[in-house]
Amino acid sequence: INAEYMGHFLSVYFFSHPIHPIASMAEIITTIYCTDLPADITEREFYNLFQFAAGFEQASVSTTNNGRLIGFARFQTQEHAYSASMYLNGRVVDPGQGTALKCIMAQKNLKPSQRPPSAKRPLEAALPAPQNFLRQVARRVEAPVGYTLPQTQMYQPMMIPPAAPAGRQPAGPVDTLHVSSLAFTATELDLTMAFQHLPGYHTMKFVEATATKGPFALVQFVDVAHATEALQVMASAQLPFNGGQALHVSYARSALGVPKARY
Repeated sequence: INAEYMGHFLSVYFFSHPIHPIASMAEIITTIYCTDLPADITEREFYNLFQFAAGFEQASVSTTNNGRLIGFARFQTQEHAYSASMYLNGRVVDPGQGTALKCIMAQKNLKPSQRPPSAKRPLEAALPAPQNFLRQVARRVEAPVGYTLPQTQMYQPMMIPPAAPAGRQPAGPVDTLHVSSLAFTATELDLTMAFQHLPGYHTMKFVEATATKGPFALVQFVDVAHATEALQVMASAQLPFNGGQALHVSYARSALGVPKARY
């Protein structure tokens, strides 16, 4: 993609699709959160992904308790951050591994730091020697003659609504999305922070978990086009508050505020 064309496209896009303002006094989020990073990526390599991104300020990579790499990148403005997340989300940065990034707006900003990006490989260094050995062996495994190893595609932006779970019939396009597969500990604030940065966001209704059923949310946008765009961005997204479980996002049976369907 031509860099000059992309810059012009994004500037026109955000002029016509302004980010919905945060209704509270909370800090404006200008940081994105990236998961599904290549297992051997360094902080410096992650930093270099954003070197030519408009408004980029700093980046950081860390390892979670379960050994997964996560990255954060901070920008000058919310528009710069959202542009970078839209551009990188679903993009394969390591053709050898076929790993596709998942990038969304973070729930809080990356703290300013004067520390230069590290060239160490945190995940490799953190693994015990036996696991390092098994990882090296796994990289050398080749398919037998006449057999093709299956290709696992970790993520692909959704171009059509995902299949409806059991008990729900597929719904046609409306301006409201039904968000389920949430952890029982998920809160209304968690969902608000996840969706309010998307263009065209209008309002949300959060339904608390019961003893037998997890929570869900109805997220309304200003029109069907914005709802469809949000569905493509958030379908199967894995957010920090959800314990690694992917969201299920689909069109609601009816627009929020129209008493037609029961969940």
